[in-house]
Amino acid sequence: MKILLGFTGGVDSTYLLHKLLTETTDEVTALFMDCRSCETELDFTQVQHAEILVSQRVIDWFKTNARPFEYRIVVPAEAKTGEWMTPTLMRTVATIMPEGFDAFYTGRTIENTREHLGAKTAGWYQELFAEGGVGEMRHPLQEWNKSRPHAYAELPADLISLMVSCNDLKIIDDAIVECGKCAKCTMAAEIKTRLAAGENVETIVDDQNRKRGVGKYATLAPQPRYGIKSFPKGYIIPEKWM
Repeated sequence: MKILLGFTGGVDSTYLLHKLLTETTDEVTALFMDCRSCETELDFTQVQHAEILVSQRVIDWFKTNARPFEYRIVVPAEAKTGEWMTPTLMRTVATIMPEGFDAFYTGRTIENTREHLGAKTAGWYQELFAEGGVGEMRHPLQEWNKSRPHAYAELPADLISLMVSCNDLKIIDDAIVECGKCAKCTMAAEIKTRLAAGENVETIVDDQNRKRGVGKYATLAPQPRYGIKSFPKGYIIPEKWM
């Protein structure tokens, strides 16, 4: 199969890329979307600049230690005012799929199975992707019941040392700096500490799922509606997906 993979250099997409290159014979293209020049009301510049540097060092590791694959950085032709990166990515991917790709893979893990505070964004993203009319969109890590603790348990130590997991990345004195306070940072620190102490990875996964209310802990109760005013400044989402 010819696979287009949405790649950020983060833990989940790095984990998926590693599995694809070591456990399959698929032809893989890792796609990073550079949104620093997107004319929206949302500022991606600082975080995206840091993410590009991170993704490049991760890609360099794969180029040295894995089988051949393609890495592509794309600047979207269109980014609508007020949109976050994911819908822009979906529109961009829809234009690339006709190049002969069979499927578009995302790095969504089991932690992402619960809709974000009730917003039906997954359906919106699927609709945007389908505009291209080619291939399918899949979330292999979810299909394989894989989670972030699996990534830290299975990936090579030297690759893990290159990855970052932070919602507020910064570049300070030419160094990539994680905030150490956000949910991603605290989750990563906890997982690494527990793995280093010899805990079973499935126990850690179960605890993470319980805390996040996913997997067997997913609630059937309706989640609070996530109103327009609760999104980042300027964020726009179609009403039918609210």
